Amino acid sequence: TSRASLAAVTLSPFSIWAAERILANVLMKFGDQYNDLIEKSESIPHQRRTKTVTLFESLPEEFTITDLHKAMMAQGVKQRERGLLLTWQRAEFVEPCGNCRYRKVNQKQKKQRKNNKKQ
Repeated sequence: TSRASLAAVTLSPFSIWAAERILANVLMKFGDQYNDLIEKSESIPHQRRTKTVTLFESLPEEFTITDLHKAMMAQGVKQRERGLLLTWQRAEFVEPCGNCRYRKVNQKQKKQRKNNKKQ
């Protein structure tokens, strides 16, 4: 059969009724369990994000890759240092400040930079 003939197919009233009944039965049987799972998954924070946020907050205002590596080992973050630094640089959380050192970007400065770019 061609696509045109498939698109023109209409469902019989019985097919629609049967699908609605099946869906209603599944929801009656598993609806509460499904809702409980959704509520639990929304209440659990994303673990990787929590680890990296905690890691970022634990670092001093200026740090080296060695400092980052030590903090990552202490907190059990299993990501590459350079990859994490690149992510933070793209998000403008850190900036390089010479001699393999990085500096945390003040969020107020970040907003001022965006405003200056717009003008």
